[in-house]
Amino acid sequence: MSLFRDESFGPVVAIVRARRNEAHAIELANDTEYADSRPLCLHGTAGARGLRVAHQIRSGICHINGPTVP
Repeated sequence: MSLFRDESFGPVVAIVRARRNEAHAIELANDTEYADSRPLCLHGTAGARGLRVAHQIRSGICHINGPTVP
């Protein structure tokens, strides 16, 4: 879906369900040419796991258990 991979200039959301493993979620998050400039928000209960995943995703900024701030 082009909305998932391309940058949009409107208030839209693309939701894609990852398989139940970190590797697939990280692969999906990095599957765009705009990864380095977009904000990222991770939600979970394990703080160390969130940090480990966040370090593997190309993103301009990352918030863990909080909203992204443009």
